[in-house]
Amino acid sequence: MCLASGAFCISQLAITPAQMSSSNSPSAMGNNPSDCVDNGDEETIADSFVCCVCLDLLYKPIVLGCGHVSCFWCVHKSMDGLRESHCPICRNPYHHFPTICEMLHFLLLKMYPVAYKRRAEQILEEEKRMDCFSPDIDAKEHNDESKDCL
Repeated sequence: MCLASGAFCISQLAITPAQMSSSNSPSAMGNNPSDCVDNGDEETIADSFVCCVCLDLLYKPIVLGCGHVSCFWCVHKSMDGLRESHCPICRNPYHHFPTICEMLHFLLLKMYPVAYKRRAEQILEEEKRMDCFSPDIDAKEHNDESKDCL
């Protein structure tokens, strides 16, 4: 795991297909219970999938050029509309807003269906209040072989 202020780098994620199909539990992925966050549901979220900005399950994850991963709105809120923006974790500059990493989005949805749907409901309520919405992700268009996170 790549640590930068306790942050997770997507390049360090090592989950094999066997681990995904055998179990969705954090222990099946090699995480200690002490490396997990209990979200109040029956699912325990591995620290690797907790946003370092909002400290909740990553939602519509954005992978920046530096490799750090944050929620869509956490990255969006840290942007500077007039100058170059910086990663909210390591302050590395970037010049364009990256797209949502659909592969990681669907992985999180599969691993933590209850927590991810809870986050979706929370975010949708906030978006309605702001009258500003994050991009939709269409599962029908998702293709694991053709989507890239960077």
